[in-house]
Amino acid sequence: MDVYVAGPPCQPWSRAGVKKGAEDHKGKLLFRPVEYAERQKPKVVLLENVANVAHCFMNELDELVERLKKAGYVVHWKLLDTQFHGLPQARSRLWIVAIQESALQAPFEFPKDLEWCLHPDQLLEETDDTGAKKLSATALKNIKNATHEVKALVCRYRCLSSCQLDQVR
Repeated sequence: MDVYVAGPPCQPWSRAGVKKGAEDHKGKLLFRPVEYAERQKPKVVLLENVANVAHCFMNELDELVERLKKAGYVVHWKLLDTQFHGLPQARSRLWIVAIQESALQAPFEFPKDLEWCLHPDQLLEETDDTGAKKLSATALKNIKNATHEVKALVCRYRCLSSCQLDQVR
């Protein structure tokens, strides 16, 4: 298997949930993807969960990262907010990317926050005295930038899915 993706249940880790972490029976499932990676050795492991794991459960996050490193992975983690990555909601999530040392041919970097996120008031501007509306120059520029970002992400996905990591920049 080249790429393994998992998002274990977040309720035990969430601020809105029970906040029992690994003490909750669902909380123990956070480590299941690590157990899978230790046994099956996929080239890339991608894990997602709530940001609160990094805020309030650092011991568990550290254990997860250390186990992946011990299994031969280069591990990166980061909190990414969906609103800065093209989704219409503000939701901070923990992303963990682990790549087998033997498969890593270029340094991994998380995507940068997109600069093209706009408030709805910025999308339209008046064209003339009639009050007709058109896409604003800012919106058009952002659409062009977003198209470029999407193409870059598709390229990254294709490179990762075929494990041609040397092409990922």
